[in-house]
Amino acid sequence: LDAMTTYVMAPPLQPLNTTCGPPANYTTFTEADCSANDRHLGMFTGKALAEPRRIVAVFYFGYDLDIAEIRFEELRHVVDLFVVGESRISTTGLAKPLVMKEALESNARFAHLKDRIMAIELDKATMEGQSSKCPHQESQSCWATQSWARDEVMRQFLKRNEDEGYRYLRHDHDIVIMSDSDEIPAGDVVKLVRHCERVDPAAKSGFAILSWAG
Repeated sequence: LDAMTTYVMAPPLQPLNTTCGPPANYTTFTEADCSANDRHLGMFTGKALAEPRRIVAVFYFGYDLDIAEIRFEELRHVVDLFVVGESRISTTGLAKPLVMKEALESNARFAHLKDRIMAIELDKATMEGQSSKCPHQESQSCWATQSWARDEVMRQFLKRNEDEGYRYLRHDHDIVIMSDSDEIPAGDVVKLVRHCERVDPAAKSGFAILSWAG
């Protein structure tokens, strides 16, 4: 993976089209948007929240900056904070650089979002111990390592949120969305999650199912 760093860190051959703005259904909102339709049947009451909920999007990152960029651009209009976990050891035990950390520190690619991306580094020695349970990449134990990594990123973020006086998540209705980096929720659906009152109890709303971008 170290040998791939130069390639991975290189900007896309085709620059991002910055003249193309987001569609109106990503950036505009009216209470009528909360009315039930085929995209969120049973999730919302039809009423808008008095105060939009804060949304934090969390994912565990390996090395694909292009996928991360697609995720950032799809959700930047509706997400308050992106939390990106990574380690110097992959979930299969291979050494790797901190690609996201390096990109944020030395690359203008994400400069417009730098203040809204929190990079969390998982301890190398601990990750080595976890990945040692994955002797072969096809082993089911590799999934257990990945699950541990996701949980650890979440634990560290929640601890940091508490230590910083609940700076990122302030209210009970605020939400954390966690998925793999290439499992990208559609921004117009997350907009509704941000602004609309959910049915009660939330456990019956099917909230875990979001429409994927594209």
